Amino acid sequence: MVFWSLGLAASEGDSLKTSNLRIGFLSDYGFIIPHRPHMKSLVRGHSPAIRLHAEWQCSGEKDWHQVYGKPYVGVEWQLIDLGNPEQLGYSNALYSYIRLPLNSRRDRLNDLRIGVGLVYLSKQYDIIENGKNLAIGSPINGAVIFQYLNSIPLNKRLWLSTGIGITHFSNAAYQVPNLGMNLATVSLGLEWMDVKSREPQFTTKGEKQKNGLMLSTAFGVNENFPPGGPKFLASNFGVEYGYGISPKSTVQARVDLFYSEALYSEMREDEEVTRQKALQSGVAIGYGLHFGAFMIRIQTGLYLVDSYRANGIIYNRFGFQRSFGDHFVTHLGIKTHFAKAQNFELGCGWKF
Repeated sequence: MVFWSLGLAASEGDSLKTSNLRIGFLSDYGFIIPHRPHMKSLVRGHSPAIRLHAEWQCSGEKDWHQVYGKPYVGVEWQLIDLGNPEQLGYSNALYSYIRLPLNSRRDRLNDLRIGVGLVYLSKQYDIIENGKNLAIGSPINGAVIFQYLNSIPLNKRLWLSTGIGITHFSNAAYQVPNLGMNLATVSLGLEWMDVKSREPQFTTKGEKQKNGLMLSTAFGVNENFPPGGPKFLASNFGVEYGYGISPKSTVQARVDLFYSEALYSEMREDEEVTRQKALQSGVAIGYGLHFGAFMIRIQTGLYLVDSYRANGIIYNRFGFQRSFGDHFVTHLGIKTHFAKAQNFELGCGWKF
């Protein structure tokens, strides 16, 4: 997993204002959302957690810093008791994130934190010792956090923070089972921050994102049931047009071609089929949120050709894109069907 948000400030010569430092401690309390029937038996109790973070303000040298009100980027360590010590144990995660100010004032801060990282889970599926844990099949997984924070000053530098958030763990079907885990939490904690950080500085400065065509390809690996089987290669090729609607945002239209050896293996169990039958194609629309050379991507597509059909006609792609210069891009993401991950995607592309 790329430590993405720290790179937001470090890329293209960006720098951090080390004088505007925030250090914080948050105590969370929440629960695992049983998004599948199999998850209900795993949810035995609530999930307390602790978070420790340090973050630094972007310098303001780049247009995107000003457009987002000179946000903060940081790192956070998180420890969660998953409420079921026998089957789920605890999670130990390290994130990098960006903290975006939302209509903040000198006497109140409203922020949105978006982060990605890696999580170690002390308990995972084991056919002999933990056969009922269908949530996670691997000890190391990807993690994503979304958190809203509201902070008020207790004195010149110490602030009281409250918040709500969602945390997601998954290995993108690299190792089954992989229903994934979603945790909803409320937070209470303290943050020490430099007094200058009370003043987010928004501006409309910045040009609208450029329109353009992109060709891209991506690859991933996943497993089929039953657990312990071989890994299968998955691939994607796409043609995409992006239309800039603001300095922050792009809307996208895309044509996709997918091939998965895992699907071919499943189809071959029922009948004699050629590999061409495992090809899928679709059209998608999407949205991109830009942070300089980085972009968060969300796309929803409709299969036009799909002989497999078991996953429905809708697919989704989520991920992060990094541009190098005007043309070359890299991509890290995941392909899903609603709440079911199919495979991760690691790829590259060329913009025209």
